[in-house]
Amino acid sequence: METNKYYKQKQLYDPNTKNPTIHIYGAGSIGSHTAIGCAKIGITNITVYDYDELEPSNLPAQFYPE
Repeated sequence: METNKYYKQKQLYDPNTKNPTIHIYGAGSIGSHTAIGCAKIGITNITVYDYDELEPSNLPAQFYPE
């Protein structure tokens, strides 16, 4: 199973041939979804920068547990 982990995504990105460094500035709605999307296609070197405070009104649009 491990060898076929990302077989559906390899048409877009093959994690065995490339390993880019991704920097995401802002972990809000767009940034948090972008980080999850990158991880789901196999990118492992992701750094997210965000210096805002988490507020309850932001929870529905972002990937944070309550």
